[in-house]
Amino acid sequence: MAPAFVLTYEDADKSIADIGTWEEHDRTDRRMLFTLHGRTGRRRYALIRTGEGWLLHLTKEQPVDGR
Repeated sequence: MAPAFVLTYEDADKSIADIGTWEEHDRTDRRMLFTLHGRTGRRRYALIRTGEGWLLHLTKEQPVDGR
């Protein structure tokens, strides 16, 4: 699991929505499957390389939050 960082950046146009860690589950040349662990829960995503860029997809199967 990646280390947690405390981020406090904010300006007139943007702010940090959440802090936490991430956990990689699987990676190929075209896709990375990972879970983001935030203050209020966890969400699993797939980052998929398309022909023109990247697509971030919230996966159908989500981890059960056992906090």
